[in-house]
Amino acid sequence: MSLFVGNEVGPWVARHNMTPDGYQTEFNTWTGKSFFPVCVQAAGSSAASARFAALFVQSENTVTKQFHATGPVANTDIDNVIRQAMQDSPVRHASLAIVHGTKLVYARGYTMAEPDWPVVQPTTFFRMASVSKTVTALAVFQLIESGKLKLSDKLQNILQLKTPSGGSPSDSRFGDITVQHLLEHKSGLNPGAFNDGPAVMQAFVQAGHPASLPVTAAMTDSYIASLGMVSTPGSSQAYNNCGYHLLGRVVAHLRGKSWPIDAYQAALFDPLGIHRIRRAASLISAQPNDEARYQDPNIPVGPSEMTPDRPLVPSEYGTEQLEIMEGSGGLTGAPTDIARLIAIMIDQKDNPALKRATITGMLSDGAALTAAGMGRAGYGFDALVDQGGGNFYGQKGGSLASSGNVLELNGQWGFALCWGGKATAATNWYPDYPTVMNIAKNVPWGTGDLFPQFGMPSL
Repeated sequence: MSLFVGNEVGPWVARHNMTPDGYQTEFNTWTGKSFFPVCVQAAGSSAASARFAALFVQSENTVTKQFHATGPVANTDIDNVIRQAMQDSPVRHASLAIVHGTKLVYARGYTMAEPDWPVVQPTTFFRMASVSKTVTALAVFQLIESGKLKLSDKLQNILQLKTPSGGSPSDSRFGDITVQHLLEHKSGLNPGAFNDGPAVMQAFVQAGHPASLPVTAAMTDSYIASLGMVSTPGSSQAYNNCGYHLLGRVVAHLRGKSWPIDAYQAALFDPLGIHRIRRAASLISAQPNDEARYQDPNIPVGPSEMTPDRPLVPSEYGTEQLEIMEGSGGLTGAPTDIARLIAIMIDQKDNPALKRATITGMLSDGAALTAAGMGRAGYGFDALVDQGGGNFYGQKGGSLASSGNVLELNGQWGFALCWGGKATAATNWYPDYPTVMNIAKNVPWGTGDLFPQFGMPSL
């Protein structure tokens, strides 16, 4: 048995797969440097087969965590709420951005961690998980606005997918799936088919093609087309990540790009001055320096989907292939730039990326689903409500095993919040965070706008 504990105790050295002699050598080396073995594990039926693992430390005292809040504007009450939430949970990294009307009024990065952890800035990237769907929906409606796409268009007419064996989709109903079905979670697709790399690989091997991990997005598309449908398109609603994966692929195809993120950047982000949303990286070795660190509080490991030999890796650092999930959950972004998307959905005017009528149409369609009692409604949101006068309430949550976040707009207010772990339910942050937003709504923010400080002109 191995027990993993998420506390830091200062300098440590781990050694594995040691013979008895090897262990003695390491013991002599590290005790001579003021280290001592705090944990020793062994297995084997004899001295010849025995193998040891050991953890050497200089102290068993837990290193005290330190709190940092960084950003151009400070509010002690708001910062104290976040600080308490981080103290009550294993979260070490978090970030918050608040929008009032078209203005960014608050942007803070939060760190509650040991001194060797990087300090979060307002521009630190966090995995967006399913908040990526909001981006995808906006990108789809850009195509609708420009006449390149209609809600009634058939998915298969656009992507013309083949199965791994080169045939037509195995279920004849696949050809009936429309863009609207995908947006509304009514496609009838197998919802988990988009992120099962080993199954995708095996399908290609069985079809006689050489294949190994990691798989490609095109292979995943083909695998989805080879599966039977869960239900007839349009007949029922069930939250469907697979559908939004394919919507991202539709956007990329119609924009002439290889990846959805490239289409999003050129058509949606660049006009709005957004430059801090990108494709997520799965492996620890691939994490940029400006990315938050993620921790599943249970500290599990699992087989990697990123290399053929499938070594055990920390949860969400290779246990899913985030790189091909842009449309449904594979983006990572800074809350400052996510807040920019909130601002254009609050704004009553046209913006450089979308006409107001287009955004109103998207939000209204989602609000109609919520009003009809549809759970996790669609159009890039979990819930939408038409408040009248051009104002909407909308929220979208994103959750991975090692992170959580939310995007919300409520009339003339909105916020984006990202956690590099799992905040406790008692913090009451999801989906509306009233303990923070009630404070924000009573602060005289003035006429200032923080967007220009982060490279985005005022709207």
